[in-house]
Amino acid sequence: MGGDPEKAVLEQVNNCCTISVDRQMRKILIIEDCKISQKHLSQILEKTYEVEFQEDGFAGIAAAAKNSPDLILLDVQLASIDGYQVCRLLKNNDVTKDIPVLFITSRGSAQDRVEKDRFRRETTCTSCA
Repeated sequence: MGGDPEKAVLEQVNNCCTISVDRQMRKILIIEDCKISQKHLSQILEKTYEVEFQEDGFAGIAAAAKNSPDLILLDVQLASIDGYQVCRLLKNNDVTKDIPVLFITSRGSAQDRVEKDRFRRETTCTSCA
């Protein structure tokens, strides 16, 4: 994406957060273990959305089940469990399976793209990106 990265992030989230029944999403759970990324996402999103952060994949799954966010922003690379595994667990849970998931990552190698494509084929994950 060219241009302003903050605007691009907000545009992607806004696109995910408008649903067909004219209900605007407001609660976003961000599962991200990097403090710098948390700060940037917070600065971009907190003006418009209620934002909750979890630094651990398992804590993020628990928070999603408990708080029913409208959208989950999920880092692919987490310390305890990777984002793909977190998404699989979320989508296999009756309480969280319908929450849209938007992956966030700075990884962009060819191998990462192969892993992402394999994940999409193997799952029924209905994700915005």
